[in-house]
Amino acid sequence: MARAAVDTLSRDPAIDGEQGVWLFGYSMGGMVALHTAALDPKVKGVVSVAGFTPMRTDTAEKGTGGLARFSVERPLMPKLGAFIGREAEVPYDYDELLAAIAPRPVMVVAPQLDRDATAADVHGAMEKARKVYGLYKAEEKLGFDEPWDYNRLPTGTQDRAIEWMKKQK
Repeated sequence: MARAAVDTLSRDPAIDGEQGVWLFGYSMGGMVALHTAALDPKVKGVVSVAGFTPMRTDTAEKGTGGLARFSVERPLMPKLGAFIGREAEVPYDYDELLAAIAPRPVMVVAPQLDRDATAADVHGAMEKARKVYGLYKAEEKLGFDEPWDYNRLPTGTQDRAIEWMKKQK
């Protein structure tokens, strides 16, 4: 669905061709936005708010619900269930997804008190992705905000993300 929306908007004459289509997603929408951008070069940039915790470290012991929340509790990605207890074997993770989007702009907002994410693991994924952005000499295109907050989308977070988007070329 997201790729169909990007295709439709990309053809819309009201869309500025230079700015293109950006995706701004919160929670599951942030996850979808990152996957869509990795697969579709028409996406010019992404903002993902509370959108992920790395899958390879997302075990039940972390208290986030682990991979089971996507494969068993809410079967949005049922094949992930094959990796419960073997999370290290998940074929890809968010650092690689972010690297696949490089050098296009990506802003990740990861609230430090998000019960669905492990802040240290998200931070680690961002550091790995930053190395790839460095290879492109595009470090400034990878934004990272770690507010002392829980998983929500307050006006201040929206304002900071929009300001960051405006600065991207």
